[in-house]
Amino acid sequence: MTNTINEYLIFGKGINCKINIIQNTLFVEFNPTNSLLTMLKVRLDFKQHNGIHLGYLKSFQSIKKEFYQYICDRTDQFDAIQIVGYGFAGAIAQIASLGIYKNFLIPSSVTTYDSPTPFSIDKREDFDIAASKQEHFVFGYDINLQFYTKIFGYAFPSNIQEYKII
Repeated sequence: MTNTINEYLIFGKGINCKINIIQNTLFVEFNPTNSLLTMLKVRLDFKQHNGIHLGYLKSFQSIKKEFYQYICDRTDQFDAIQIVGYGFAGAIAQIASLGIYKNFLIPSSVTTYDSPTPFSIDKREDFDIAASKQEHFVFGYDINLQFYTKIFGYAFPSNIQEYKII
């Protein structure tokens, strides 16, 4: 059996998304763009819409239609979904996972690297149900302070062991 790498790219507001199907698994990778100005605009939009950070939500919405169409056209080609996000694009990866679950009823495995959380406490519970597995790697950040939760109302997973301090 040979695997053909047929990567599909979607460029959105502050992010790019790489999608590929390998061995019956849909792999999705979210990365921030190199534009510092766009990145700041996305990160600093702290308002919430339905329990989700508005800046990250707008960024996801900029690719949502094309992203969902890709999934819809290929649901018979994969059995599992693995989503990875780097930096603030990890927050968008979490939003994508929740959106996939709500629209397609497919749970996904999510891994983030040095990423913020985009959810309020209530929405975080929805995400915890939508993600079949989640791992969050944080580089040198003491999440026990829960600064964002206290100041902005965003919630880390209830199981703090899901975050690994590196």
